[in-house]
Amino acid sequence: MKKILIILFLLFTVNCYADIIVIYNDNTKEIYTVSESDDTAVPAGFKKDILKGELSDYNFTENPINYRYENKKFIKDLDKVSQENQREKIEKEKAKEEKAINEKIRKMAIEKLKEEGVKIKYAE
Repeated sequence: MKKILIILFLLFTVNCYADIIVIYNDNTKEIYTVSESDDTAVPAGFKKDILKGELSDYNFTENPINYRYENKKFIKDLDKVSQENQREKIEKEKAKEEKAINEKIRKMAIEKLKEEGVKIKYAE
């Protein structure tokens, strides 16, 4: 009975590592997806590799698709990271411009309504 209890105890306390599924372009080494579940179809021209461990074991500092996969290692693709950072910068600038435009439109609309004699209590 003790042996059965020890075996059951070990079964529930031993670290079980999941597999990490990496789907990547065999020619360019660009990563299509990295996942702990094997539920993604492999597109034509891509390969699938299985690594032991968990995603947290690899300490990605960027989105995994911003890496290349070579010789079972993840290498940060600095061009992709730079493009991503540039895209984020442009999006922030666009949002800032849109906010300024909307504020100006609102201000002009309030002024126009006041000129027309409309009493505005809460919009200012």
